[in-house]
Amino acid sequence: MAYNIINLLKSKSFAEPAKISFEDVFFNRKNILTTFLNSYSYSKARKDYDLFRQLDYILYDGTFIVIFINIFLRKSVRRRSFDMTSLAPKLFKHCTKENRSVFLIGAKQTAIEKAVVHLETAYPGINIVGFRGGYFESKQSRSNTIEKIVNLSPDFLIVGMGTPLQEQFLVEVKNNGWNGIGFTCGGFLHQTSNSLHYYPKTINKLHLRWLFRLYDEPKLILRFIKSYSIFPFFFIKDYIKHKK
Repeated sequence: MAYNIINLLKSKSFAEPAKISFEDVFFNRKNILTTFLNSYSYSKARKDYDLFRQLDYILYDGTFIVIFINIFLRKSVRRRSFDMTSLAPKLFKHCTKENRSVFLIGAKQTAIEKAVVHLETAYPGINIVGFRGGYFESKQSRSNTIEKIVNLSPDFLIVGMGTPLQEQFLVEVKNNGWNGIGFTCGGFLHQTSNSLHYYPKTINKLHLRWLFRLYDEPKLILRFIKSYSIFPFFFIKDYIKHKK
Protein backbone atom coordinates (compact mmCIF):
# COMPACT_ATOMS: atom_id res chain seq x y z
CA MET A 1 0.00 0.00 0.00
CA ALA A 2 2.68 2.51 1.00
CA TYR A 3 4.81 1.68 -2.02
CA ASN A 4 1.86 2.22 -4.31
CA ILE A 5 0.80 5.67 -3.07
CA ILE A 6 4.28 7.15 -3.42
CA ASN A 7 4.61 5.74 -6.92
CA LEU A 8 1.21 7.13 -7.82
CA LEU A 9 2.26 10.58 -6.67
CA LYS A 10 5.43 10.31 -8.71
CA SER A 11 3.67 9.21 -11.88
CA LYS A 12 0.49 11.30 -11.69
CA SER A 13 1.82 14.65 -10.45
CA PHE A 14 1.93 17.54 -12.92
CA ALA A 15 5.41 19.03 -12.69
CA GLU A 16 5.88 22.72 -13.44
CA PRO A 17 7.34 24.10 -15.56
CA ALA A 18 6.44 21.42 -18.10
CA LYS A 19 7.02 21.07 -21.82
CA ILE A 20 3.32 21.59 -22.45
CA SER A 21 1.05 24.17 -20.90
CA PHE A 22 -1.32 23.49 -18.04
CA GLU A 23 -4.28 24.45 -20.22
CA ASP A 24 -3.29 22.03 -22.99
CA VAL A 25 -3.14 19.18 -20.50
CA PHE A 26 -6.30 19.87 -18.55
CA PHE A 27 -8.63 21.83 -20.84
CA ASN A 28 -7.96 20.74 -24.41
CA ARG A 29 -8.05 16.96 -24.23
CA LYS A 30 -10.62 14.25 -23.56
CA ASN A 31 -10.96 11.39 -21.12
CA ILE A 32 -8.91 13.00 -18.34
CA LEU A 33 -9.74 12.70 -14.62
CA THR A 34 -7.99 14.92 -12.07
CA THR A 35 -8.22 15.11 -8.30
CA PHE A 36 -6.58 17.24 -5.61
CA LEU A 37 -4.87 16.03 -2.46
CA ASN A 38 -4.31 17.91 0.77
CA SER A 39 -3.00 16.75 4.12
CA TYR A 40 -6.40 15.33 5.05
CA SER A 41 -7.27 13.53 1.81
CA TYR A 42 -3.77 12.03 1.58
CA SER A 43 -4.69 9.70 4.42
CA LYS A 44 -7.73 8.59 2.41
CA ALA A 45 -5.83 8.12 -0.83
CA ARG A 46 -3.09 5.98 0.68
CA LYS A 47 -5.72 3.41 1.66
CA ASP A 48 -7.30 3.21 -1.79
CA TYR A 49 -4.63 2.63 -4.41
CA ASP A 50 -6.98 0.81 -6.82
CA LEU A 51 -9.25 3.84 -6.98
CA PHE A 52 -6.62 6.55 -7.32
CA ARG A 53 -4.62 4.68 -9.94
CA GLN A 54 -7.63 5.10 -12.25
CA LEU A 55 -7.18 8.87 -12.18
CA ASP A 56 -4.91 10.59 -14.67
CA TYR A 57 -3.52 13.44 -12.56
CA ILE A 58 -3.12 14.29 -8.90
CA LEU A 59 -2.65 17.94 -7.99
CA TYR A 60 -1.96 19.38 -4.55
CA ASP A 61 -4.28 21.68 -2.66
CA GLY A 62 -2.18 23.06 0.16
CA THR A 63 1.22 24.61 0.79
CA PHE A 64 2.11 21.96 3.38
CA ILE A 65 1.73 18.96 1.08
CA VAL A 66 3.40 20.83 -1.81
CA ILE A 67 6.53 21.27 0.33
CA PHE A 68 6.68 17.54 1.05
CA ILE A 69 6.16 16.57 -2.60
CA ASN A 70 8.86 18.96 -3.81
CA ILE A 71 11.42 17.91 -1.18
CA PHE A 72 10.92 14.17 -0.99
CA LEU A 73 9.80 13.35 -4.53
CA ARG A 74 11.93 16.05 -6.16
CA LYS A 75 8.99 17.34 -8.12
CA SER A 76 8.44 20.93 -9.20
CA VAL A 77 4.79 21.27 -8.23
CA ARG A 78 2.82 24.18 -6.88
CA ARG A 79 -0.49 24.59 -5.12
CA ARG A 80 -3.47 23.95 -7.36
CA SER A 81 -7.03 23.94 -6.09
CA PHE A 82 -10.44 23.88 -7.70
CA ASP A 83 -11.60 27.18 -6.27
CA MET A 84 -11.63 30.83 -7.33
CA THR A 85 -8.06 31.39 -6.06
CA SER A 86 -6.63 28.89 -8.52
CA LEU A 87 -8.10 26.67 -11.24
CA ALA A 88 -11.85 27.40 -11.25
CA PRO A 89 -11.82 30.87 -12.90
CA LYS A 90 -9.48 29.62 -15.64
CA LEU A 91 -11.80 26.75 -16.45
CA PHE A 92 -15.00 28.80 -16.39
CA LYS A 93 -13.45 31.50 -18.59
CA HIS A 94 -12.31 28.80 -21.00
CA CYS A 95 -15.78 27.26 -21.10
CA THR A 96 -17.44 30.62 -21.74
CA LYS A 97 -14.99 31.62 -24.45
CA GLU A 98 -14.94 28.25 -26.23
CA ASN A 99 -18.61 27.34 -25.57
CA ARG A 100 -17.64 24.19 -23.69
CA SER A 101 -20.35 22.52 -21.61
CA VAL A 102 -20.21 21.86 -17.86
CA PHE A 103 -22.09 19.60 -15.46
CA LEU A 104 -21.83 20.32 -11.71
CA ILE A 105 -22.61 17.91 -8.90
CA GLY A 106 -22.03 18.23 -5.18
CA ALA A 107 -23.13 19.91 -1.93
CA LYS A 108 -26.80 20.06 -0.92
CA GLN A 109 -29.40 20.80 -3.60
CA THR A 110 -30.21 24.25 -2.21
CA ALA A 111 -26.51 25.11 -2.05
CA ILE A 112 -25.66 24.08 -5.59
CA GLU A 113 -28.67 26.00 -6.92
CA LYS A 114 -27.26 29.17 -5.36
CA ALA A 115 -23.76 28.34 -6.61
CA VAL A 116 -25.04 28.02 -10.18
CA VAL A 117 -26.72 31.43 -9.95
CA HIS A 118 -23.42 32.99 -8.84
CA LEU A 119 -21.49 31.29 -11.63
CA GLU A 120 -23.99 32.25 -14.34
CA THR A 121 -23.93 35.84 -13.11
CA ALA A 122 -20.14 36.01 -13.15
CA TYR A 123 -19.78 34.18 -16.48
CA PRO A 124 -22.66 35.22 -18.76
CA GLY A 125 -23.31 32.65 -21.44
CA ILE A 126 -21.58 29.79 -19.64
CA ASN A 127 -23.11 26.52 -20.79
CA ILE A 128 -24.04 24.65 -17.61
CA VAL A 129 -25.98 21.74 -19.10
CA GLY A 130 -26.95 20.26 -15.75
CA PHE A 131 -26.41 20.24 -12.00
CA ARG A 132 -27.64 18.50 -8.89
CA GLY A 133 -26.80 17.99 -5.23
CA GLY A 134 -24.28 15.37 -4.28
CA TYR A 135 -26.54 13.32 -2.01
CA PHE A 136 -28.45 10.41 -3.53
CA GLU A 137 -31.73 9.04 -2.22
CA SER A 138 -30.96 5.55 -3.50
CA LYS A 139 -28.64 3.47 -5.71
CA GLN A 140 -31.17 3.92 -8.50
CA SER A 141 -30.99 7.70 -8.14
CA ARG A 142 -27.22 7.53 -8.46
CA SER A 143 -27.44 5.28 -11.51
CA ASN A 144 -29.98 7.59 -13.13
CA THR A 145 -27.70 10.57 -12.57
CA ILE A 146 -24.73 8.78 -14.11
CA GLU A 147 -26.83 7.79 -17.11
CA LYS A 148 -28.00 11.38 -17.50
CA ILE A 149 -24.44 12.71 -17.46
CA VAL A 150 -23.32 10.14 -20.02
CA ASN A 151 -26.23 11.06 -22.30
CA LEU A 152 -25.63 14.80 -21.94
CA SER A 153 -21.92 14.23 -22.61
CA PRO A 154 -20.65 17.47 -21.03
CA ASP A 155 -17.12 18.56 -21.89
CA PHE A 156 -16.37 19.08 -18.18
CA LEU A 157 -17.71 17.35 -15.07
CA ILE A 158 -17.06 18.99 -11.69
CA VAL A 159 -17.70 16.79 -8.63
CA GLY A 160 -17.66 17.96 -5.01
CA MET A 161 -18.52 15.10 -2.67
CA GLY A 162 -15.40 14.78 -0.51
CA THR A 163 -12.70 12.13 -0.79
CA PRO A 164 -13.06 9.30 -1.80
CA LEU A 165 -16.71 9.63 -2.88
CA GLN A 166 -15.95 12.25 -5.52
CA GLU A 167 -13.16 10.18 -7.05
CA GLN A 168 -15.37 7.10 -7.06
CA PHE A 169 -18.11 9.01 -8.86
CA LEU A 170 -15.78 10.38 -11.54
CA VAL A 171 -14.36 6.93 -12.25
CA GLU A 172 -17.82 5.37 -12.40
CA VAL A 173 -19.10 7.95 -14.88
CA LYS A 174 -16.05 7.38 -17.07
CA ASN A 175 -16.48 3.61 -16.88
CA ASN A 176 -20.06 4.04 -18.10
CA GLY A 177 -18.96 5.68 -21.33
CA TRP A 178 -18.39 9.37 -20.67
CA ASN A 179 -15.09 10.63 -22.11
CA GLY A 180 -14.86 14.24 -21.03
CA ILE A 181 -12.60 16.07 -18.57
CA GLY A 182 -13.40 15.57 -14.90
CA PHE A 183 -12.27 17.43 -11.79
CA THR A 184 -12.99 16.90 -8.12
CA CYS A 185 -13.67 20.14 -6.25
CA GLY A 186 -14.08 19.30 -2.56
CA GLY A 187 -16.11 22.02 -0.83
CA PHE A 188 -16.04 24.50 -3.72
CA LEU A 189 -19.75 24.25 -4.59
CA HIS A 190 -20.79 24.60 -0.96
CA GLN A 191 -18.53 27.63 -0.54
CA THR A 192 -19.74 29.23 -3.78
CA SER A 193 -23.34 29.02 -2.62
CA ASN A 194 -22.56 31.89 -0.24
CA SER A 195 -20.27 33.93 -2.46
CA LEU A 196 -18.35 33.38 -5.67
CA HIS A 197 -15.14 34.50 -3.97
CA TYR A 198 -15.04 32.58 -0.72
CA TYR A 199 -11.61 33.74 0.48
CA PRO A 200 -10.95 37.46 1.10
CA LYS A 201 -8.14 38.83 -1.09
CA THR A 202 -5.83 39.54 1.85
CA ILE A 203 -6.32 36.04 3.25
CA ASN A 204 -5.47 34.52 -0.11
CA LYS A 205 -2.44 36.77 -0.62
CA LEU A 206 -1.02 35.81 2.78
CA HIS A 207 -1.72 32.10 2.17
CA LEU A 208 -3.98 31.95 5.22
CA ARG A 209 -6.84 30.15 3.50
CA TRP A 210 -6.66 27.35 6.07
CA LEU A 211 -7.14 29.83 8.92
CA PHE A 212 -10.13 31.48 7.26
CA ARG A 213 -11.67 28.07 6.60
CA LEU A 214 -11.42 27.22 10.29
CA TYR A 215 -12.93 30.58 11.21
CA ASP A 216 -15.81 30.03 8.79
CA GLU A 217 -16.32 26.34 9.62
CA PRO A 218 -15.13 25.74 13.22
CA LYS A 219 -16.43 22.16 13.07
CA LEU A 220 -13.33 21.41 10.95
CA ILE A 221 -10.85 22.37 13.68
CA LEU A 222 -10.42 18.88 15.12
CA ARG A 223 -10.10 17.34 11.66
CA PHE A 224 -7.56 19.97 10.73
CA ILE A 225 -5.42 19.41 13.83
CA LYS A 226 -5.50 15.65 13.39
CA SER A 227 -4.76 15.62 9.67
CA TYR A 228 -1.89 18.10 9.83
CA SER A 229 -0.30 16.33 12.79
CA ILE A 230 -0.40 12.83 11.29
CA PHE A 231 0.30 13.73 7.66
CA PRO A 232 4.10 14.10 8.08
CA PHE A 233 4.23 10.75 9.89
CA PHE A 234 2.25 8.94 7.18
CA PHE A 235 4.12 10.56 4.31
CA ILE A 236 7.60 9.90 5.70
CA LYS A 237 6.61 6.35 6.64
CA ASP A 238 5.32 5.76 3.10
CA TYR A 239 8.41 7.30 1.60
CA ILE A 240 10.81 5.16 3.66
CA LYS A 241 8.93 1.98 2.72
CA HIS A 242 8.99 3.04 -0.91
CA LYS A 243 12.76 3.47 -0.85
CA LYS A 244 13.40 -0.02 0.56
